[in-house]
Amino acid sequence: MDFKVLFCSFFILHLVSFYGNNAIEDPRFTDRLKPNFKFPLRLPHNIALEHFTTEDVVIRTFPTEVNLFRENAEYTKNMSLELESSCGYSKSMFDEKDVVMLTLIEQDIDNVTSKIVKSIEIDPFSVDFYPHKITMEPFKKHVQRNLMDFPTSLCINFYCEYYKVNRAKFPQFTFRDLGLEKRCASYESNNCTFVHKEVDYPRVLAETEKLIRAMKYLRLFDLLSMECNLTELQKWVTLEMDNKTASLFPKLTKNHSFIANFIDSKGKLSTSVVIGEYKIIPNR
Repeated sequence: MDFKVLFCSFFILHLVSFYGNNAIEDPRFTDRLKPNFKFPLRLPHNIALEHFTTEDVVIRTFPTEVNLFRENAEYTKNMSLELESSCGYSKSMFDEKDVVMLTLIEQDIDNVTSKIVKSIEIDPFSVDFYPHKITMEPFKKHVQRNLMDFPTSLCINFYCEYYKVNRAKFPQFTFRDLGLEKRCASYESNNCTFVHKEVDYPRVLAETEKLIRAMKYLRLFDLLSMECNLTELQKWVTLEMDNKTASLFPKLTKNHSFIANFIDSKGKLSTSVVIGEYKIIPNR
């Protein structure tokens, strides 16, 4: 037996032993992440923590843009230093020296015992810690909203985008807040626009993505501490397989599930996670 398979099987067996009695928690119903970092939060931290911490981690067995992702170290060096100081580690993606394995588990009809069917090794670059990437224009809106003072936020986000829109859309919307209308009159006369603050958007985006990926990477390996508390960020891992990879396993049924095993060679870390959802993506 290959050494990697043997090594991973050691951890997988522990998961299989209690797999049937442990439900997988869906992160979409959890509270906002509160990491308790010891460094002062900057703009990238605020945006990442507010908008992007409930996404899943996706393993895709077919080539995607994630396989080509290269971090801009010049942009992210400050974020890396902050993570190193607070969490002790700043790695945010797997590399060619790491190991990622998928193991198919079959649960017996009695729904009590499980057994390992087959394990395969897959490309470590297939693990995407930031699957639902935001493009630059929507990201700019997140940044500007975060930089608004309260009066501007009230007038742009509430008056212009909700109050004014609903009064125009629903004639029966007779309620009027004259104080609000007076307060936001200058924005009304300026067509609900405001002066955008100067921001180095590519740098802020790179730092935001770095933090998102790194937090999920740290959580995957349970690298937690009082100054790096990621316990509210759930380890929800999903699997998307192409037909070629799926054909390496027996025909999948409702009694089958997957366990993913991850080995970080640099940090000498290892963890196994039950896959929350899996699906086969055709024509890949």
